[in-house]
Amino acid sequence: MKWSDMKGSRLAIRYVIPSCIILISAVLIGYIVYDRTSRVLQEEVEKANVSLLEQGMTVLDNRMKETDLIINRMTGDERLTRFQQIQDPFSTANLYKIIETREQLKNYNFYNSFILQYYIVFKNSQLLLNDNVTARLADIHNRLAFPEQSGNFIDHLINQYHYRKIMPAQSVLIEGQSQTALPYIHSFGFPSFSHASVIVLLDYEEIRSLFQGINISNGGWAYITDGQGNIIGQSSGRPVGQPLVALPEGQSRGIFKTRINAADNVVTWVTSSYNGWKYVAVQPAAVVLEKLNYIQRITFFIFLVFLLVGLAAAFLAWRNSKPVQALIAASAELEGRFEQQLPFVRSAFFERLLRGDFHSLDDIRTLMKHAQVNLDGDWFAVAIVYVREDYPELNEKVLELLARHKYVVSEAISRRLQYVRHIHDIDDDKLAILMAFDPLDRADVAASVSLHLAAVQEDLQREYHMTTVCSVGGIHQQAMDISRSYHEAEQALVRSNENMLVRFDQLGRDDSNYYYPDNIELRLANCVKSGDESQLEQLLGELHQANFADRNLPVLMLKLWLFDMWATLMKLNEQMALGELNTQDLLSSIYKSIETREKLESIFREISQSFLSICRLAGERKKGRKSQLLQDIRTWIEQNYMLPELSVMMVADKFNVSEAYLSRSFREQAGVTFFEYLEQLRLERTKQLLSDSRLSIGDIAAAVGYNSLNTFGRAFKRATGISAMEYRELQR
Repeated sequence: MKWSDMKGSRLAIRYVIPSCIILISAVLIGYIVYDRTSRVLQEEVEKANVSLLEQGMTVLDNRMKETDLIINRMTGDERLTRFQQIQDPFSTANLYKIIETREQLKNYNFYNSFILQYYIVFKNSQLLLNDNVTARLADIHNRLAFPEQSGNFIDHLINQYHYRKIMPAQSVLIEGQSQTALPYIHSFGFPSFSHASVIVLLDYEEIRSLFQGINISNGGWAYITDGQGNIIGQSSGRPVGQPLVALPEGQSRGIFKTRINAADNVVTWVTSSYNGWKYVAVQPAAVVLEKLNYIQRITFFIFLVFLLVGLAAAFLAWRNSKPVQALIAASAELEGRFEQQLPFVRSAFFERLLRGDFHSLDDIRTLMKHAQVNLDGDWFAVAIVYVREDYPELNEKVLELLARHKYVVSEAISRRLQYVRHIHDIDDDKLAILMAFDPLDRADVAASVSLHLAAVQEDLQREYHMTTVCSVGGIHQQAMDISRSYHEAEQALVRSNENMLVRFDQLGRDDSNYYYPDNIELRLANCVKSGDESQLEQLLGELHQANFADRNLPVLMLKLWLFDMWATLMKLNEQMALGELNTQDLLSSIYKSIETREKLESIFREISQSFLSICRLAGERKKGRKSQLLQDIRTWIEQNYMLPELSVMMVADKFNVSEAYLSRSFREQAGVTFFEYLEQLRLERTKQLLSDSRLSIGDIAAAVGYNSLNTFGRAFKRATGISAMEYRELQR
């Protein structure tokens, strides 16, 4: 072999063969990257669309549940239902009842941002009522008007029976102001006896804002339908005359492609398990798959560049590994981004939790289940992270910058702190971190929190040049004390001065002021109203310890605190309409007391006993009402057990309570379920008729409320072990 041939062979081996390997590798890697990236991105786009609809649907469902709960309480309120029969509500005799009822309406808390206004209309009484309005029903046209409807539309609306009726979004004049609203109407009682209705006006613009994250530009549109397929609301982008998209049957959610007006569109829909509403978004395929198409172009561009680099690598094969590694790293980073999903913020639940607006731990657990929130742990604490950003004024750019900073902080905290249960946005530049821990020594928990938060601050400073201030509230063993930890974190943040990390338990005690924060006052009131005597005693003991033992407060400051306690007691006395406590004597005792801590401590014990007395009275009233209600229900069932249509729903409507409440109360107090009790009544009467009458088995079954002879026979045999005919033979 000639030298030149050998040299050529070596060159081929050294450059050509590696080049071929690189080219083949480029083809394979490019295909794999494109294929995997395309699939991951398409799945993420689909998941994101469904997730956006589900998030908006969940918030709206929760608001509708709150509204339904309040309406059920209103329609079951005796103070309201009695106005159905009053003929002249504006007479002198009934004027006080109207004033009292309006005050009662203020307790129903119609304050979520989805509700514009509500009215209660009484047909017989010709009364229009809410917590701010008292007028004759004839005046409703001056307060509420539907410009898009016919002239007598409101009169027609009032004279019909409505069960949770939602009307399509439309323009409504409310107290003279034009609003776009969803009218929601629910009548008192049931069809055969109803003389009043509640009209709630839901803010449609607030509802539409829940779905602003869905891109419906370039010919897309979105709409909401009820369980019967009627449109409740829609965006303005729907083509004129375009019918609703036919959704697959038997599915509650999904995404599919379809052609509309000779163009490819992607349809995303979800169905509410609460009310059966369907939330549908129709988007041009180019809009939905915009990122996928972008990645496709980038991938082909990278492949082309890589191919050219591979050709050039015939002479520089040893350098070709770098672009390959860079491409793989870029691919992995891109895939990681698509796998990240931001948690859905359960804002309503966490706002109430941080404020301490729960009556009991059972209330927290119930709403946790509905909100699908996990707060498992034996110790709880709240931290506040303040993003320090100097800016002369608050504008759109500043808000966008703060939003990015808070997102970075949230990601950093989630990576560092394993025991974070939720990160809640509380202000433009502040985040609340809710943490739950396994059983550990409290000092170890506090040290661990401080260590990890300090590490997060260092990471943010080093990687993003971001300065933050962290404050940590106390660590407590009850979920009811989460609001207390949040309040302590707020106090620590105010007193942080130049410290970047401050713990409430390391702050010096503020002996210049008494301890009676708003959240403690709210919990105190909630305990009294719910009749939770043990929790109330614990809170009173905590206040005594904080103000008499832990602080060396001057007598004047203690007096001010006792005046605040007296004011809380006075408000509770008025709200619960007790009129039994001599609160004026307590006030006089505080005012005239001898300037000694011992005397003031004695007055505190008197105030505590007054709180406990109201609490016990509230508990007794609650038990008495429930016991009397169940007795009335049992009496009514005993008189009407022969009705074939008798059911939990029928009895619940009759007594204006929810089905769940009726079933639970029946089991708790009667010891059996509603259906077991009803079946016992019917079978006892059956035995009497079998023994004392000559009626046929079929006639007896019909007489005790059974439509089906087979159902009656199975029920009788299940209870007695023999058939009705055999039982009659044995009695002869």
